[in-house]
Amino acid sequence: IREGDVGDFFCFLIDGELKVTKNGRTLNLLTVGDCFGEMAVISKSTSTRGADIVALSEEARIITVQGDAMRQASDACRMHFYQAFLEVLTSRLTIANARLAAL
Repeated sequence: IREGDVGDFFCFLIDGELKVTKNGRTLNLLTVGDCFGEMAVISKSTSTRGADIVALSEEARIITVQGDAMRQASDACRMHFYQAFLEVLTSRLTIANARLAAL
């Protein structure tokens, strides 16, 4: 996945390791069970990717969930995903704030 690409899907990493980068700087390392790409699915303003995702391991396997599948899911199902996304985004924001404060 490349920054600026259009993509209406999100993914779960089920095997391997991935690195999230922006402008050549590492933002995060993803391990089994982590998700990525959710911002392009839940954002109403854009579906473009905000960062690059690069495999660190020789083999990485992902499960992809299309945005249309999310929109067609039941309200309860969507709310469970959105709650999980909020937790992920809150955690990432907390880490980003700590990094900024340390500069």
